[in-house]
Amino acid sequence: MEEIAKLLNSKVVEIERKKATYLEKAYVVRSDKIESKILLFYYLNKYPLFGYKYFAQINLYKIHDLKLNSEL
Repeated sequence: MEEIAKLLNSKVVEIERKKATYLEKAYVVRSDKIESKILLFYYLNKYPLFGYKYFAQINLYKIHDLKLNSEL
């Protein structure tokens, strides 16, 4: 996770979610910066995901592209 965070110029954040009967722990790498998102989409185009996640990736890229073009 640390290597992914370095690639995206981000950091690893540990989060905890309280469920009814247990505590769920997770790690998150956020890509809030435009540069991070571009790096992530470049990587995912080179090494695509499979199944549903692949189609979600394509749609997220389209949304990112629309948002990027509207800010110019």
